[in-house]
Amino acid sequence: MTLYIGVDPGRCGAFALIDGAELTVQTFDMPDTIAGLHSLLCNLPPVKHAMVEKPFFPRMVGTKTVAVMAENYGALKSALLWRDIPMIEVAPAKWKAALGLSPDKAASRSKASQIFPGCADQWARAKDDGRAEAALIGWYGLEKHK
Repeated sequence: MTLYIGVDPGRCGAFALIDGAELTVQTFDMPDTIAGLHSLLCNLPPVKHAMVEKPFFPRMVGTKTVAVMAENYGALKSALLWRDIPMIEVAPAKWKAALGLSPDKAASRSKASQIFPGCADQWARAKDDGRAEAALIGWYGLEKHK
């Protein structure tokens, strides 16, 4: 069994643990503390690599928000390093273009349901779009780095 992780690192993001052989996914909402992040990663089985969405800092976002986003992203990177999980970064525009997606979160939920039909209940609610995007990021990494 070869496992991969997809990560949507946003505040409402998620982790997706993907079994590349079975094409199944298990999602976890992004922990809100560093201790929670470490606990989540500590309890995962061995993982081949993590595909992580690079943060995007729009100009209209304030300095404080950018600092918090950067700090959280650094904590994520260090936690993956601590767990010896190789990390590959991908820009949102790149993985979304490869899957034919726009910024529309509903489209991401729909695409994830097509790829992982037996797991679609994990992102059935509109507010669970981070789970769907984490699954898609992981699937993109799986297909790109087989």
